[in-house]
Amino acid sequence: MRLLSCSALMVAALALPAPAATLYSQFLFDGTTATDSLGHTTATETGAGTVGSGSYNFGLADGLDLNFGTALSSWSLVLRANLDDMSGWRRVLATDVPLASGGFVSDEGLYFRDGNLNYCCGGYGSSTTTTAANTDFVLAVVFDGSLSKVFLNGALQFSFPSGAAAHLPHATDMLRLFNDQVSYTDEEASGKMDYLEIYDGALTDSEVLARTGPMAAVPLPATGLLLAGALAGLAALRRKRLA
Repeated sequence: MRLLSCSALMVAALALPAPAATLYSQFLFDGTTATDSLGHTTATETGAGTVGSGSYNFGLADGLDLNFGTALSSWSLVLRANLDDMSGWRRVLATDVPLASGGFVSDEGLYFRDGNLNYCCGGYGSSTTTTAANTDFVLAVVFDGSLSKVFLNGALQFSFPSGAAAHLPHATDMLRLFNDQVSYTDEEASGKMDYLEIYDGALTDSEVLARTGPMAAVPLPATGLLLAGALAGLAALRRKRLA
């Protein structure tokens, strides 16, 4: 009976559905360079920003270009940051041009406009929640392959179908953070980022709500725990029968 129970437990463990999104890259900025602790994404600093003591500090015309190493067909980005100035347009995220095309276009992507999130350009969405300068916020952008969602501090601000426009979220191997264009410093962002996470799929709304800080080191998945327990049970039973 115990043998059957352990076997059934193994089958149940293997039958559990895999999570829709797993942590793909994590930047905690606890060294001197922007380094992915999971080793998947390369971050290239586009200006004179500095890394240290658990944060990435960036000025106007600074930012990070993220190269995932492979195109992600769906993805989620979560970060905690604050900006020195919320007046006018302040770019946060650009998705418009894949790495192979050699760069990003100015004036497109996700911005704060006078403290309110706004996806420019074309009326894709704007938030009614105003964020003050020098105030920490947690931003999440989720792309599920067709629909994009923008969250602020766990709350959904707006969503829109991604469509075919190049500057909308899409399957990509690269994103840009903060830097807009050197000649447009009135649209650049400056401030501090505490952590950055990339997931290889679309986080659910409840998962976004739970991302108030960096995700802890990934434990053995539930499937693995059940399987390990079942194997341990089988081994114990075999030792008992041989005794």
